[in-house]
Amino acid sequence: ADAVAGVVGGAAMLWEGDVVVAVKDVDANSEGYLPLRRSDEVQILHIGALPEESDWLYGCLIVGSTTGARGWLPRCAVVPQPASRPEPEARTPSSSSTATAPTAAAGAVAPAAPAEAPSAGGGAGG
Repeated sequence: ADAVAGVVGGAAMLWEGDVVVAVKDVDANSEGYLPLRRSDEVQILHIGALPEESDWLYGCLIVGSTTGARGWLPRCAVVPQPASRPEPEARTPSSSSTATAPTAAAGAVAPAAPAEAPSAGGGAGG
Protein backbone atom coordinates (compact mmCIF):
# COMPACT_ATOMS: atom_id res chain seq x y z
CA ALA A 1 0.00 0.00 0.00
CA ASP A 2 2.29 2.72 -1.28
CA ALA A 3 0.27 5.91 -1.03
CA VAL A 4 3.32 7.95 -2.02
CA ALA A 5 4.23 6.12 -5.21
CA GLY A 6 2.88 6.93 -8.64
CA VAL A 7 3.39 6.42 -12.34
CA VAL A 8 4.30 9.09 -14.87
CA GLY A 9 3.90 8.32 -18.54
CA GLY A 10 2.93 4.76 -17.67
CA ALA A 11 6.51 3.76 -16.90
CA ALA A 12 8.54 5.51 -14.21
CA MET A 13 7.86 5.12 -10.51
CA LEU A 14 7.92 8.36 -8.53
CA TRP A 15 8.34 8.90 -4.80
CA GLU A 16 7.87 11.88 -2.53
CA GLY A 17 11.22 13.66 -2.48
CA ASP A 18 12.08 12.79 -6.09
CA VAL A 19 13.05 15.56 -8.49
CA VAL A 20 11.22 15.81 -11.81
CA VAL A 21 11.90 17.96 -14.87
CA ALA A 22 9.23 19.89 -16.78
CA VAL A 23 8.93 18.79 -20.39
CA LYS A 24 6.46 21.52 -21.33
CA ASP A 25 5.30 24.94 -20.19
CA VAL A 26 2.33 25.07 -17.83
CA ASP A 27 0.51 28.28 -16.97
CA ALA A 28 -0.95 28.55 -13.48
CA ASN A 29 -4.43 29.94 -14.04
CA SER A 30 -5.37 29.88 -10.35
CA GLU A 31 -3.68 30.38 -7.01
CA GLY A 32 -2.25 27.16 -5.66
CA TYR A 33 -1.03 25.85 -9.01
CA LEU A 34 2.65 25.86 -9.97
CA PRO A 35 3.59 27.59 -13.23
CA LEU A 36 6.29 25.66 -15.09
CA ARG A 37 8.69 26.36 -17.92
CA ARG A 38 10.39 23.61 -19.90
CA SER A 39 13.46 22.29 -17.99
CA ASP A 40 12.28 23.62 -14.59
CA GLU A 41 13.08 21.15 -11.82
CA VAL A 42 10.51 20.35 -9.13
CA GLN A 43 10.85 18.32 -5.95
CA ILE A 44 7.77 16.19 -5.34
CA LEU A 45 6.21 16.87 -1.94
CA HIS A 46 3.00 14.87 -2.46
CA ILE A 47 1.72 12.44 -5.07
CA GLY A 48 -2.02 12.39 -5.62
CA ALA A 49 -3.30 9.09 -4.26
CA LEU A 50 -7.07 9.51 -4.52
CA PRO A 51 -8.88 8.98 -7.84
CA GLU A 52 -9.71 12.68 -8.24
CA GLU A 53 -6.08 13.72 -7.70
CA SER A 54 -4.40 10.88 -9.60
CA ASP A 55 -3.21 13.18 -12.40
CA TRP A 56 -1.68 15.73 -10.02
CA LEU A 57 1.52 16.22 -8.06
CA TYR A 58 2.24 18.83 -5.39
CA GLY A 59 5.76 20.16 -5.51
CA CYS A 60 8.32 22.85 -4.86
CA LEU A 61 10.23 24.48 -7.73
CA ILE A 62 13.94 24.00 -7.03
CA VAL A 63 15.38 25.20 -10.36
CA GLY A 64 13.50 27.83 -12.35
CA SER A 65 12.40 31.44 -12.47
CA THR A 66 10.25 31.20 -9.32
CA THR A 67 12.51 28.94 -7.21
CA GLY A 68 10.86 28.06 -3.92
CA ALA A 69 7.31 28.40 -5.27
CA ARG A 70 4.96 25.54 -4.33
CA GLY A 71 1.79 24.30 -5.94
CA TRP A 72 -0.09 21.62 -7.84
CA LEU A 73 1.17 20.53 -11.25
CA PRO A 74 -0.11 18.01 -13.79
CA ARG A 75 1.80 14.71 -13.98
CA CYS A 76 1.83 14.88 -17.78
CA ALA A 77 4.06 17.99 -17.66
CA VAL A 78 7.04 16.31 -15.99
CA VAL A 79 9.39 13.33 -16.26
CA PRO A 80 11.80 11.88 -13.70
CA GLN A 81 15.14 13.66 -13.56
CA PRO A 82 17.69 11.62 -15.55
CA ALA A 83 19.99 11.10 -12.57
CA SER A 84 20.80 8.06 -10.49
CA ARG A 85 18.37 7.51 -7.63
CA PRO A 86 18.44 5.06 -4.73
CA GLU A 87 16.62 1.78 -5.21
CA PRO A 88 12.96 1.90 -4.07
CA GLU A 89 13.76 -0.48 -1.19
CA ALA A 90 16.14 2.13 0.21
CA ARG A 91 13.45 4.83 0.18
CA THR A 92 11.38 5.50 3.27
CA PRO A 93 7.90 6.69 2.26
CA SER A 94 6.68 9.68 4.21
CA SER A 95 3.20 11.10 4.47
CA SER A 96 4.09 14.04 6.70
CA SER A 97 3.75 16.56 3.87
CA THR A 98 1.12 19.19 4.35
CA ALA A 99 -0.25 20.99 1.35
CA THR A 100 -3.38 22.95 0.76
CA ALA A 101 -5.36 22.29 -2.38
CA PRO A 102 -6.25 25.38 -4.37
CA THR A 103 -9.82 26.41 -4.98
CA ALA A 104 -10.89 25.26 -8.42
CA ALA A 105 -11.19 27.92 -11.09
CA ALA A 106 -14.16 27.92 -13.42
CA GLY A 107 -13.88 24.79 -15.52
CA ALA A 108 -10.87 23.43 -13.63
CA VAL A 109 -10.88 20.50 -11.25
CA ALA A 110 -8.52 20.93 -8.32
CA PRO A 111 -7.23 17.87 -6.51
CA ALA A 112 -8.08 17.36 -2.86
CA ALA A 113 -5.62 18.48 -0.21
CA PRO A 114 -3.09 15.72 0.54
CA ALA A 115 -3.73 15.82 4.29
CA GLU A 116 -7.49 15.40 4.09
CA ALA A 117 -10.08 13.38 2.24
CA PRO A 118 -12.27 15.17 -0.32
CA SER A 119 -15.93 15.65 0.31
CA ALA A 120 -18.29 13.11 -1.27
CA GLY A 121 -19.28 15.61 -3.94
CA GLY A 122 -15.69 16.53 -4.72
CA GLY A 123 -16.86 20.07 -4.06
CA ALA A 124 -14.78 23.14 -4.62
CA GLY A 125 -15.27 26.27 -2.59
CA GLY A 126 -16.01 29.64 -4.04
